[in-house]
Amino acid sequence: MRDTVYFTLPSQHNTEEQNRNALYPRLTYTNTTNTYTGSDYWLFNGAYFRVKNITLGYSLPKTLMDKCFVKGLRLYATVNDLPAISHYPKGWDPEIGASSDFISTSFTFGVNVKF
Repeated sequence: MRDTVYFTLPSQHNTEEQNRNALYPRLTYTNTTNTYTGSDYWLFNGAYFRVKNITLGYSLPKTLMDKCFVKGLRLYATVNDLPAISHYPKGWDPEIGASSDFISTSFTFGVNVKF
C-alpha cells in the first residue's frame, strides 16, 4: 500500500516526495491518523517448506552375509526436523510460537544385525 504516509526521519524538513518514497513507516503522537493507517510494510510471505523426517538405509547382500555367519545386516541414517526454507526473517522459525521451544535437528545412525 503506498497510501500510507512514510517518513525517512521524523523531520519537518522533508518534502512530500521524500515522505512518499521513504523506507519505513513513521509512528507519531502528534498526528495519530498516520499511526493507525493500514500498512503492509511489516507483512511478509509466510509460506515455508520443511522436511520433518528422512531415513536412508542399505541392507548388505545375503551372499556377503553368509560368509560372516550373519543372517542380515542393515546400515541406516535418519535426520529429523531439518531447518525450514522460508521467507521469514533470519533466525525465525515458522513452527515456533510465542510459548514454543526451539526445534532442534537430530541425526541418528545405526546398524541392525540379525544372527
